Amino acid sequence: MVTLEHPQFLLLLLLIVPIVFLAWRSRGFEEPGRWWMSLVLRLLVVATLVGSLTEPSIVRRSEGVATAFVLDRSASVPAPLLADSRRFAEALVGAKTDPKDRFALVTVADGAEISTPPAASGSLSTDEFSGSREATDLAAGVRRAISILPPEMLKRVVLLSDGNENSGSVLAEAEHAAARGIPIDVVPLDFTAENEVLVESLRAPLRGRPGQTIDLRVVLRSLRAADGTLFLRDGGRLIDLDPASPGAGLAVALETGVRTIVLPFPLTDAGTHRFEAIFEPGERSQDLVVENNVGTAVTFVEGPARVLVIDPSGGAESAPLVSALSQASIPAVVSSPNDLRADGAYLSGFDAIVLVNLPRWTIDSEVDRLLRAYVHDLGGGLLVLGGPEALGAGGWIASEVADVLPVELDPPATREYLRGSVAIVLDASGSMQTPAMGAFAHKQAMANESAAAGVRSMSPLERVMHSTPVLPMTAYGKEAVSIGRQG
Repeated sequence: MVTLEHPQFLLLLLLIVPIVFLAWRSRGFEEPGRWWMSLVLRLLVVATLVGSLTEPSIVRRSEGVATAFVLDRSASVPAPLLADSRRFAEALVGAKTDPKDRFALVTVADGAEISTPPAASGSLSTDEFSGSREATDLAAGVRRAISILPPEMLKRVVLLSDGNENSGSVLAEAEHAAARGIPIDVVPLDFTAENEVLVESLRAPLRGRPGQTIDLRVVLRSLRAADGTLFLRDGGRLIDLDPASPGAGLAVALETGVRTIVLPFPLTDAGTHRFEAIFEPGERSQDLVVENNVGTAVTFVEGPARVLVIDPSGGAESAPLVSALSQASIPAVVSSPNDLRADGAYLSGFDAIVLVNLPRWTIDSEVDRLLRAYVHDLGGGLLVLGGPEALGAGGWIASEVADVLPVELDPPATREYLRGSVAIVLDASGSMQTPAMGAFAHKQAMANESAAAGVRSMSPLERVMHSTPVLPMTAYGKEAVSIGRQG
């Protein structure tokens, strides 16, 4: 099928009428064959120009249909429904009978990812969404699905989602698709949590002291009777809640309603403890949504002042500092850059952090950001000891830590010249009139030339004064290069 981009230019074909009229009037002055050839060429030129202005194109439509499946992989969709939606899409692909049809798969959450590009055969990719699942942008998924479909085929989009979008507007994107003649079929992912367990809260004292045992209260709510295992983590470290039983978890049996479980926890070290209570159901059917099975709490343990020393040399360069801190009854923990945790709770357990000749490339960007937050947000102390691999030489320019340092790591963009003055005193005694040892020049001439060379090396802002036993003290500018009295 031929389509015209600008059909209004077809009106220019009316120019054929005056061209034929003028040619008809001049037919008696030319031979008949030549006259007809001239007329045909003129008409062809006009037709060619008009055709180029209309921009014709040939559109070939395929009889096949390209279908893109958009699977919602955000955290609001429970795990069983994620598997069901994939099986539904795979069943539709398996039922495809026309070899001309194509299918594609796009997964969406905080963004959109292409899992399976348009293909005529094969199966859908099993890769899940690799980005953040904390948001739902269905519009991005529909937009990405339409963009990968072949332009010469009929397009169709199948959206499988619970509809809980919190970014973008899928309705606006659907209007754009409708204007282009692309239908969007929606398969709602509905579910009812008839049997659900959630961690309502994890309560812990805000502050504590070393040697104290605190009570961690885990509040669980269950819609039906269920059983499972409760785990506890302290700063990512798994705590054994039942030493008498295998594993680190505590087996719990829940009835309908709310249950509070008290976990005693001894505080041994000063610092910040970030607790996580995690409930894992015994059977998946007893707990549909796993995202609400975690509770967190923080306890600050106050103790004596501690200093964290980061020494890439293993303690060799920081030994005098650690010794001085020990004499002042201040404990210091010496660690290497590899042992530095990207955890703000761990850093907040120290009153100060010392970086001993530490280059920037030995830590990652997350630790760099946490060191700045430790000083800027928590008010911790930071001491940076210089060295061949510290400060600017160690790559700390434009880093997060550089923003909290009291010195500028960048060299100044302009040079500053200080204005100085030099006094030159020349010996003009009789002994200066004799030749220097091993040279033909007099001592006085050599002294004068040396003084003149020194003046030439000075800037125009500087001043020079000279004095001899004969001439009085005089001030000169840089151009005064002849100084003293030669014999």
